[in-house]
Amino acid sequence: MVFESSSEIKEIVELNQVCFMRFNKLICIVLYCFISFFNTLYAQNKPYFQQQVNYKIDVKLNDKEHRLTGKIEMHYSNNSPDILDRIGMHLWPNAFSNKNTAYCKQKLLHRNTDCYDATFEESGNIQLFELLVDGTPSTMESIKNNPDMAWLLLPKVLKPGEQIVISSKFDIKIPRSFSRFGHVGQSYQISQWYVKPAVYDHYGWHLMPYLDQGEFYSEFGNFDVTISLPENYYVAGTGEIIDEKETQFIEKRVIETKKLIENKKEQKANVSDSIESSDNWKTIKLKAENVHDFAWFADKSFLILKREASLPSGKKIPTWAYFTDLKYWSKGAEFVTRAVEFYSQNVGEYPWPQATAVQSSLGAGGGMEYPMITVIGEVNSEKSLDIIICHEVGHNWFYGILASNEREHPWLDEGVNSYYEGRYTRKYYKEGWLLDRNIRGIFSRFKISSESELLYQLLSHSNLTQAPGLHSEKFSGINYGYDVYKRVPDLFYYLESYLGTSTLDSIIKSYYQSWKFKHPYPENLVNQFTTATQKDLSWLFRDIMYENKRIDYSICSIKDIGDNFLLKVKNKGQTYAPFQISYIKDDSIIQSSWHDGFEGSQTLLIKKFNIDKLKIDGEGNYFDFNSFDNTIKTKGIFKKTEPLKVGLSSFYNNPDRKDVLIYPSFLWNYVNGGMLGIHVGRHYFPTPEWNFQLSPKYAFKSKSLTGTSEISYRKILNSKLINTVKAGVSAKRFGLQEAIHLNRANHYLQLKPYITVDFKTDIKKAISSILSYEYFFIQDEIENFTQEDSSFKRVQLSNNVHKLSYYYSVPAILGPMSVKVESYFEKYNGAIDKASYLRIDTEFKKSFRWKKKRYFDTRFFVSFFPMNTERSRNSIASRNDQRFIRGSAGAAFQAYHDYTNENNFLDRSSRNNFWAQQIELRQGGLKLAPGVAQRNNIGNTNRFLASLNLSSDLPLPSIGKLVRPYFDVAYVKVDKSLVNGGSYLYSGGVQLKLIPEVLSVYFPLINSTNIKEIYVADSNQSYWRQVTFSFKLQLGQYKDLISLIQ
Repeated sequence: MVFESSSEIKEIVELNQVCFMRFNKLICIVLYCFISFFNTLYAQNKPYFQQQVNYKIDVKLNDKEHRLTGKIEMHYSNNSPDILDRIGMHLWPNAFSNKNTAYCKQKLLHRNTDCYDATFEESGNIQLFELLVDGTPSTMESIKNNPDMAWLLLPKVLKPGEQIVISSKFDIKIPRSFSRFGHVGQSYQISQWYVKPAVYDHYGWHLMPYLDQGEFYSEFGNFDVTISLPENYYVAGTGEIIDEKETQFIEKRVIETKKLIENKKEQKANVSDSIESSDNWKTIKLKAENVHDFAWFADKSFLILKREASLPSGKKIPTWAYFTDLKYWSKGAEFVTRAVEFYSQNVGEYPWPQATAVQSSLGAGGGMEYPMITVIGEVNSEKSLDIIICHEVGHNWFYGILASNEREHPWLDEGVNSYYEGRYTRKYYKEGWLLDRNIRGIFSRFKISSESELLYQLLSHSNLTQAPGLHSEKFSGINYGYDVYKRVPDLFYYLESYLGTSTLDSIIKSYYQSWKFKHPYPENLVNQFTTATQKDLSWLFRDIMYENKRIDYSICSIKDIGDNFLLKVKNKGQTYAPFQISYIKDDSIIQSSWHDGFEGSQTLLIKKFNIDKLKIDGEGNYFDFNSFDNTIKTKGIFKKTEPLKVGLSSFYNNPDRKDVLIYPSFLWNYVNGGMLGIHVGRHYFPTPEWNFQLSPKYAFKSKSLTGTSEISYRKILNSKLINTVKAGVSAKRFGLQEAIHLNRANHYLQLKPYITVDFKTDIKKAISSILSYEYFFIQDEIENFTQEDSSFKRVQLSNNVHKLSYYYSVPAILGPMSVKVESYFEKYNGAIDKASYLRIDTEFKKSFRWKKKRYFDTRFFVSFFPMNTERSRNSIASRNDQRFIRGSAGAAFQAYHDYTNENNFLDRSSRNNFWAQQIELRQGGLKLAPGVAQRNNIGNTNRFLASLNLSSDLPLPSIGKLVRPYFDVAYVKVDKSLVNGGSYLYSGGVQLKLIPEVLSVYFPLINSTNIKEIYVADSNQSYWRQVTFSFKLQLGQYKDLISLIQ
């Protein structure tokens, strides 16, 4: 081969280098995948081991400065087969040290700014001094942006079977209580407070930041803790108090509390702050064995009650309630006792020497568990106190004893524990949280079988569920509450019904015995189930728990063959879960039978009974996605035809009939006047696939028919890219213009086919990403003067507009933002020849939080015309007269700009009434309404428009969000013969925000000269002529409501 030049040689060399680099990169990727796979395989086959950490802690509480000082000694045993050169350490008080910690960021996602807004005095931290390992000075290696995590670098490696002693002095600043660790005045909640090693297991290190959502994972060990504090504090904590004097002090308080209850003199104890701290100090010693955490609570005003729990072995242990409010807590110790006995009977015997519930401040949830002790926040009834105590005491089993990784697998402790809480609730109250006596009648009326069915149908049909087996950090706040705390227990109830209560109890008890005081993983529980039942349960533990697949069976047909029915059932779902068929007589379930799942269709042999119908998931507890095709009658010709129900009560889908929702509706606008009619449509909840609505009305002023209608189909795809696709056609007819020469008002008709794609986004951030296409067919009635007979006749003018838009929003609490891009394209008959335009509108909104619940809002808008055959014309389009030019953009968006009838203007044609001063915050966003007569004189363009809109809340306590200053500026490009080819406008004033996002009134205070001149030229020069308002009333979807709540 011969090269023509040195440059050719250089190109070949460079090409070889690129190829070599790409080859090396490919090799690295393959090697990384191989190592990751090998490590995972090795971890799964590694023999089980468990590290041990024993603690000795001496701590002193300074209740004047809210500090803990002392020293800690940790005996760390390496029981792993690995050599360790470092140990992951948790410094969780540092989660409250600044605004950038993982905890603070998570709270911002949940729209809580308490940590972010905390002052230095309210913050918390931990400092370590004289850090030693076996007496040798050692150092901590910090982890960037995570002050609550660090690596302890060991002076020498720690071999398998060896032990080291880690010691340090500490100084802890106790934060204000906006999570679990903190203080409210001189009431202290001391949890997650000491430096502790992270878990090292067969999957490696589990070093994690402190978070509210998603809890903890710690090594087992023994605790020897001494606490020094003023002697009039009452202390409750993990372990047993090893101090006779302190025990007598507590027993005396128990007697005093009983007397208070008997005399009913006080409903609430004195606040701890109102009791002067004693000048005398005491030291309390507590010991706890075989636990993985230690928490304690101190308050000078605690009332105390004591009971005794009897365990299955005959052993008795004391149970305690520490509280400050007698209203609901007089049975607190009894509830602790009942919970300990319930879990001991159903899961396994309680192994520790005492159990305590404490009423104290809690910034994270209704309660929080620690070994032997739980803290309960505010409650609103004795029943809610009982159930919360049951749940938190239950965590002694599912977290305390079966110490799974709560952060990575929350379903394994929160979900399974909530299942037992549900059994406890049904045993003692016969009802769930929602389905109580107050609303049982409502549930019955709408044929809602259970609260489980209600919640699942609402959320799943809005595509708002997440796989229950996800890592805790991947859940939105609402989904963490539903999918973990509600859906998992319901799935275990499903499993209990399928397998039988005794079988499930036997498996859980075996799991408890096998894994108590260990760190089980999900596969350990799953193996326990599959080994015991010899059944394929992957429909639950894989398909639903980790892949969020849907169950959906339907009954196709029934055939009577003598003593039996042949029932054809089709699986339309995504998994082959077992299903239940109920036998129904007179709307009551006579009995039910379980059937194993299958794919496709199957014909079942059902024994004949004297029944009216058969129904899949008749109890409503087993997550069938589409319940409308679950029922079939045993007699009659039309066995699958459901009765039709029309009425006000049909807003929720009744699976036993076809519901049509109907209710009276009323609207008003200036042209039509009052409009009275009816709304007919499908149910609102859960969101249906096929939907229709028809809302005809009679307009009394215009004496005409008006109204709206729509039919749509919505498909949940739930793919990696797309959540849902919705397609439909809508129509509406309303008044456009009052009659001038003819005897009735002119109207417009809008017909709009559309398709909307909702893309998959990070649900925990409530991000929206929506692409839509709409085609507007508009037909306007106009009055046209004819030369032939010199009269006005009503003619119809049609236009067709294509709209493609994309919307993206992130409702972050510190700075919500959104981007919207809309393109409009239209071809039409111009004044002389064919005409067309393509206009692109781009809007960017960003809010800046400058104070709690106070924002400075910005909006930047640009409109330009990549194509416009009429760009050189000075005439501006008008909604009222579209015969000559269309598609102009405006600095202020008034009714005459709404060429597609997308907005609800109360008056589209008048010039001299208040209703004509309505604006929409679209296009330029200026709060002006000079009217259609001035459209050619100011603020409109066929070329280019840019604007900036600013507004802000005020630092006023009551009206700071109601009264808001605003300032707008816009640049409008027009023909060069007019004002040098461009025009600047500005306006500022005060916004009265009467109903957020719905109704605002704008009072201008300053205007640019060109705006002033326009208003001066107006025949009505009143200041009130310059006042404008915006009104936007549109019902969103259920998903919009959930996003707003999040």
